[in-house]
Amino acid sequence: MTYNIVATPNTGFSFNEWQNSTSRGSFGDVTQATTTFTPGIGDTTLTATATANIYTVTFNSDGGSAVAAITAKYEASLTATANPTKTGYTFAGWNTLANGEGQVIAIDFNGNLTTTAGTTVTLYAQWSDCDHDPSTHTYTYSVINDGKTLKRTCSCGSYSETVKLSAE
Repeated sequence: MTYNIVATPNTGFSFNEWQNSTSRGSFGDVTQATTTFTPGIGDTTLTATATANIYTVTFNSDGGSAVAAITAKYEASLTATANPTKTGYTFAGWNTLANGEGQVIAIDFNGNLTTTAGTTVTLYAQWSDCDHDPSTHTYTYSVINDGKTLKRTCSCGSYSETVKLSAE
């Protein structure tokens, strides 16, 4: 007697193949989720294997520095290769919508952006105006104008101030 068998993988996974614990019996096609199985003599266990779906995540930096696309796997954490930078702004995170009204995505997001294999998901950089706060930004100091001026520049790139130096 031959039986029709159907594998239904969990959300976010794709069917891989059928496996038979004892090699008793035969499959119509082990690579198809819906196939036939003709059992042999004795007990056997049939297992449908599945793999987590793989998808691509691209990053739209909205005028900031480029961030390379990454390959993500369903139910695995994902991390962008770097935070973008944009002169005059502080990077505030990623969002699934350009206007910021979608899902907020942390840089080390542990979740799923899609359940479908082979798709591309785009995340959009969100920016806030730089507040030039020394507790959250790095400042670079340089002596300019033949040693007569000290220049302090915020890491956001849009703010600097100078102080004239005098020798006493």
